[in-house]
Amino acid sequence: LSVYFDVPNGGVKKEYMNLSPGSILMWLNVNNAKSYCQEKNKKFIFSIGALRPEWEYKLRWAEPYFTGKSFC
Repeated sequence: LSVYFDVPNGGVKKEYMNLSPGSILMWLNVNNAKSYCQEKNKKFIFSIGALRPEWEYKLRWAEPYFTGKSFC
């Protein structure tokens, strides 16, 4: 049995951008997903999509693992 974790993009009201709610929610979701996999003895693989220099913020949530595959 596999477990798939998706990363939805969400909107944030401009007046709350300085609080980084997207980063906080992402951290909570990733942390909960990791805990779930540990409890169920499952391997945790979390796709954050492409890693480009301007997207280094993704390294807050994941360690790069290059598959050599392209996702569309």
